[in-house]
Amino acid sequence: GYWGRRVYFVMMMTPLIFCLLWGCIYTSEGLNLTVNVRYPQEDSTVDTCDFNFIIEVASATDPSSTVARGAAKHQHKDLYVATLTLPEEYLYTEALLAVVAKNPGAGKLWDKACQEVCPKLSPQGNIVNSGSYAKIKSLDLSNTVDVWPDFACQAWKSFDFSFFSPAVGRQVNAVARVPGAFLENPLPRPTGTLPAIMFRLNAEWYWEHPAEDYDFWHSLMVNGEMEPVVVVEVYIEGVGWQSWDNNPVYSTEALEPKCGKCEKDLDFICKQWEKTGYAGYAGGNHAFGSAKAFFGELWKKVVPSLLEKLPERSDSQALRVGAWGYCIGGLAAFNAMTTHPDLYNIGYLGSPAMDFDCGSPFKELGQISLDGHGVRPKIYIDSGADEGEEMNRQSALLFQKLQQKGFVAGQDVFYTRAPFGTHQSRMFLRRALKGLLVMFGSGSSAKEVYQPLSNVAAFSAPLQEARDEKESRESTWLEIQQEMPWAMVAAVAAVSYLAGLWTMQLVSGRQGLGAEKPLLGA
Repeated sequence: GYWGRRVYFVMMMTPLIFCLLWGCIYTSEGLNLTVNVRYPQEDSTVDTCDFNFIIEVASATDPSSTVARGAAKHQHKDLYVATLTLPEEYLYTEALLAVVAKNPGAGKLWDKACQEVCPKLSPQGNIVNSGSYAKIKSLDLSNTVDVWPDFACQAWKSFDFSFFSPAVGRQVNAVARVPGAFLENPLPRPTGTLPAIMFRLNAEWYWEHPAEDYDFWHSLMVNGEMEPVVVVEVYIEGVGWQSWDNNPVYSTEALEPKCGKCEKDLDFICKQWEKTGYAGYAGGNHAFGSAKAFFGELWKKVVPSLLEKLPERSDSQALRVGAWGYCIGGLAAFNAMTTHPDLYNIGYLGSPAMDFDCGSPFKELGQISLDGHGVRPKIYIDSGADEGEEMNRQSALLFQKLQQKGFVAGQDVFYTRAPFGTHQSRMFLRRALKGLLVMFGSGSSAKEVYQPLSNVAAFSAPLQEARDEKESRESTWLEIQQEMPWAMVAAVAAVSYLAGLWTMQLVSGRQGLGAEKPLLGA
């Protein structure tokens, strides 16, 4: 009846009215963003350089324009809070966030105490946090984020660890290089914000100046092209850069001369192993079969001590720890992930010796868990184009098999074949930069940089004359088109139109005269 229709109308309109009212409220308030800046206030740039913090926010789609800015006020010890409002148009979009220290002027910056804490600060311009900027993946109506900034005030630092390994029967010396960001700002934080830890195996072979190499990588971290990474070089006592007979091969099995029956896709590996592969490993003191024991020792002896040099963790989430090596080191890095998938979740497998023992490492692929240990694994594989068919083929096969196990190419697993790449340590160093940038930075496994060259043969006299003649003809026709009067163009178009009409009338007339078949059609 009448009242029923009115009640129904009110019920239908109420949600609409509520949405309209909410839209008005939302439009007027915009998006709320609270930023908790966690930075030490004592023995730092705050108490020695008079740093005061400002938060700046930009849209990730157009980071060149700042859309919000606000001061961070001291809340309590080591905590500064900023509250900002962003325009509603950025709802559900990505945003970038920077922590900026207001420049107190040369008088304070160049004071001796300030220079000792943060040297060589310029009096011009505010000081922006170093490293990559924080990203908010989706802005909501109300947002709260925590950041632990640094301002590149401290250099990286190395720490030495040593232990005896029963697995290989020798002393192990490890040198850990820690990014300066975590020395400047050592405040507790979630595990996910700590740097990845990469054990670099066979460090005796690669490279001659490891400190200089890390210094360069650290500059990429400071400048935001790469996230912070701790690199731990692993040295075995008594092993030098020319050593082979006493170099540990961290395999999962003892050395086998014969292959027996091989899977079809591994047949090329088996044939080459029995022909030349086995002989290259036979003899010496290689500690075959030591992978599981050694990588367990390495993690337990180094990682807990290393964590004492890093900020305290505020949770118990899984750490990002990986192994990195070339040739037998690439095999070892793979075996670290398969024998201890709960401890090692990152692998840089450079020209990995997957042919060992007739390709037996391929059988262990199922041991790597994609999601079972808290951190999704990431594996980078590379090989050199000039390392031979077998190396490139087995590296590509590993890349393929990992995808069959569920690894996503370009996200979980990467493969790069270096142009002209060989098995030289210098080439490995060249490849290392791409690997690190792909895994931890702004790099792409598909992108290369080349020097542009002019093809001299293309400009030989006969070819140049032919090209000049062609360009002359094209130029002449263009001049004719440009000089042709528009009246002439119109006349030609009119004649063409009349000719078309006459043709249609002619066809129609022939059909009307009783032609057995039309001129067009079956």
